[in-house]
Amino acid sequence: MQSNEPNPEAEMIREQKIHLIKSLVSQLKPRHRLLVELRYFKEYTYDEIAYELDLPVGTVKAQLFRVRETLQNVFKKKFQKNEKK
Repeated sequence: MQSNEPNPEAEMIREQKIHLIKSLVSQLKPRHRLLVELRYFKEYTYDEIAYELDLPVGTVKAQLFRVRETLQNVFKKKFQKNEKK
């Protein structure tokens, strides 16, 4: 019988990824870090972020798109470096 619980190794890998992502986010510019924290850690909607930061919704979406691209590139480079070791 299969369990729906993640195995300990999968859980450890998930925790490491979360730690890495939070570490990368902490290195962002304050404005970008705030956007990511509001959207992904506090789960604000785009409208809520726009209201909170007094920005147009389109600006919020565009900035988050660019920040996600940046984080993806850094994340990929980090894993490529670790795979080469």
